[in-house]
Amino acid sequence: MGYSLDFRKRVLAYKDKHSLTFEQTSAHFEVAIRTLFRWRDKIEPCVTRNKPPTKISDETLLLDVQNYPDDYQWERAKRLGVTQSAIHYALKRLNITFKKTLKHPNADGAHRQPSYSNTGIKDDREDRYTEITVEELSII
Repeated sequence: MGYSLDFRKRVLAYKDKHSLTFEQTSAHFEVAIRTLFRWRDKIEPCVTRNKPPTKISDETLLLDVQNYPDDYQWERAKRLGVTQSAIHYALKRLNITFKKTLKHPNADGAHRQPSYSNTGIKDDREDRYTEITVEELSII
């Protein structure tokens, strides 16, 4: 995190008021001397980027995601000629995330049975536990 504009102005005003050198001001405020030179040249902090992304366009990436929805980021990167981290940040910028599902798309829940019922052995796991209500618990 950078220094605030107010702090920058105060440091340079203090330097001018007390006729200090850059070395003395740097030692007094514990700020690097190069930072003071930078503030002298341009006091306002740079908060935004002044150019669009250069390696990959948003339209190209959206088209690639539509054509290959299940590809990994490294596969997209190889296809588009960029790095995997560039794909990651571009997808993040476009708010595209890979959503995981908890169920397999081809699984039919009605035909699935618990694994212990296929063995023919009676499972008594339910008998081992007693039901406790919230009122019985004394949580502070």
